[in-house]
Amino acid sequence: MRTPQSFRISLLLGMLVMLVMLAAALPTPAAALRQSQQAVKPTPLPDPLSEPLPNPVNLPKSSWRPPLYPVPWALGPNDHFLFNRPVEVSEVNWPLSTYRYGGTFFAPDQPHTGVDIVVPEGTPVMAAGDGQVIWAGTGLLFGDDDEADPYGIAIAIEHNFGWDNQPLFTLYAHLSETTVQKGDYVHQGDVIALSGNTGFTTAPHLHFEVRLGENAFYQTFNPELWLAPPQGWGVLVGKLTDGAGIPLLKQEVILVNQETGQEWRGVSYGTDFTVNSDPFYGENFAISDLPAGEYEIQIPYFGYVYTKSITVHPGAVSYFRYRGLAGFSDFYPYHPRPLSLPPEE
Repeated sequence: MRTPQSFRISLLLGMLVMLVMLAAALPTPAAALRQSQQAVKPTPLPDPLSEPLPNPVNLPKSSWRPPLYPVPWALGPNDHFLFNRPVEVSEVNWPLSTYRYGGTFFAPDQPHTGVDIVVPEGTPVMAAGDGQVIWAGTGLLFGDDDEADPYGIAIAIEHNFGWDNQPLFTLYAHLSETTVQKGDYVHQGDVIALSGNTGFTTAPHLHFEVRLGENAFYQTFNPELWLAPPQGWGVLVGKLTDGAGIPLLKQEVILVNQETGQEWRGVSYGTDFTVNSDPFYGENFAISDLPAGEYEIQIPYFGYVYTKSITVHPGAVSYFRYRGLAGFSDFYPYHPRPLSLPPEE
C-alpha cells in the first residue's frame, strides 16, 4: 500500500518525465531561429501611395490614336465635346484608363474629380479652350496660396462659352511651372504651363478637370464627356442602379469588341460625394476613346453575367441603362438641348 509521501514522489517523477519529453520535442533556440528564417513571410498590405496609379488589368495595349474631331463637336443634341486635349497629339493625350473620374482608389471619401494624363515632367500643357485665366499658382483648393495644396501648382480657366446657360471652367493641376498669369486671356492650344509632380501626387502627370456652374471642388463633371474623341471613335456611358434605382458603386463593367475580341474594363463611380453626373445622361459610368463598332456589355452581378449588344457610334455618346437583377433597360433619357454653345468661327 502506497503512502501519501510515496504517491507524491511518483507524481513528481511522472511530471519530470513529461517535462523531459516535451523539452526533447521542442527545437533549440538556434533551430527555432533557423525555422523562423525559413518560414513563409506574410504578404505585406499594399501602401496606396507606393504606386503612382492603380495597375491596369486586361487593358488594350495600343498607344495609337487617330486625330481628334474639331471642337466644338456634337452629333447628338445633348453631346458636348467642347474641349480639345490639353496635351499635344504627339504625346500621350488620353485619360489613364485605370484612374478614371469618380474612382475611390485611396479612400471612400476621396473620389477622383478629374482624369489623369500620364506625361513626362516638363511636357507642354495647352488650354483646352478659349477663356481667361482666373487662377495660376498654388493654393487653388482653398484659395489661400498654400504651397501644401493638394493640387500643387495649378491653373483654372473660365471659358468664354458655357453649357445649359452656365459657365464652364477647366482646371490643370500638378504642374511644374506656369507660363501665364491670372487675368491673361488664352486661346485653345496656347501653352499655359509645363506638367509636373507638385501637390498630392506620387508620379508626374497632368490632372484635368471640367467644372460647370462655378469654379468649385463640388462642381466637377466627367471630362471624358467633354473632351473631343479621336476621329472614328466614340464614348460609352451608362447608368447602373439596383432594381430600386439606387446607384451601384464600383460595379465592374466589361466591354468586348465583337470584331476584334478586344476587352475594355471599368467600374462605375465609387461615390456620389463631389462627383456629378451629366445633366442629360445621369451616368455613373463612362469610357471614352472606343473605336466605333459593335460591342457586348458584360456586367457580373450576384452570380450572374448580364449581357447586352450595343453600337458605339463614331464621334458620339452611346448610352445604356442597367437595373441590377432586372437586367438592361431600353430607357433613354430626355432633356431639352442646352442653349449656350461656343460661337462658330
